[in-house]
Amino acid sequence: MERSNLDFDDLSAFFLVAESGSFARAAEKLGFSKSILSRRVARLEAHTGSQLLLRSSSGAQLTVAGEVYYRLAGDANKLLDFAAEASREALPKVYGKLRIAVSTLVNADTFISTVFKFLDQFETLNITIDIIEKNDSSTYDQFDLAILVDPILDSPSSTLPLGNLQRISIASRSYLEAHPVLTVPSDLSRHRILHLEGYNQEAWPCIFKGDLLVTQVQPNVRTRDACLLMSAVKAGQGIALVPSLLAAEAIEAGWAKKTLSDINWGSSELNLILPKGNATAPHFRNLAEDLKKAILSELSTMAGS
Repeated sequence: MERSNLDFDDLSAFFLVAESGSFARAAEKLGFSKSILSRRVARLEAHTGSQLLLRSSSGAQLTVAGEVYYRLAGDANKLLDFAAEASREALPKVYGKLRIAVSTLVNADTFISTVFKFLDQFETLNITIDIIEKNDSSTYDQFDLAILVDPILDSPSSTLPLGNLQRISIASRSYLEAHPVLTVPSDLSRHRILHLEGYNQEAWPCIFKGDLLVTQVQPNVRTRDACLLMSAVKAGQGIALVPSLLAAEAIEAGWAKKTLSDINWGSSELNLILPKGNATAPHFRNLAEDLKKAILSELSTMAGS
């Protein structure tokens, strides 16, 4: 059977668990949940075909196979670090200020940290990242790069597609426990609706059991700020329709839950935008293409977790 490709994030997770002696301590250092870290190590073990760590209530320790792998993979990792350093020296230098706009709809900690991690290699850049609400060119033309959901492209620009984000309906567990059960779209009429201006309409189209339906909703809370919307969800104020990326961390943390999960609410486009002249500057275009690869890798990891 063909083996899966090695994921270096899985390898990094293994090293950290082995060195800290605990999944919990390693997860705390990385800022991930213990379950995500455990899945990454399990993927590495599946790749190697060996159990590398013994798990117990007191922590985690290397098996005999794990000790061999830790030593040899560590040597290989040092060579990779050396190669990375050499490649950075060969990078075209990008100087000055880099202004990045990120849609409030993707203001997820893990996602933003991916952008910063990628940009760390460009020591000559002075980086500013702003969270923005609008998706039209009057806003993003002020920036060098923009990461937007469903952008309105009404000025010269170049678009690097990052994929589609499923729309999902979510609510806090406490809200769902205290309100009527949701089974069909029309049940939304008996619930409080949290409305994200500029993203939601008061008609929510969906595919339910193969049929296209449009559900009219009456918002109880309106905001243009996705972070405020998620705070309202967490406070048990109602149900919201949001991009999956915005809700991923809340669902992973356990305080939010998908509702009407068998309904297809459609999707939104996630794009990396290069306004105006930046699209034709070779060094800038290369930077954007590499950033796209880093973001796609993180999105793939998040989807797998």
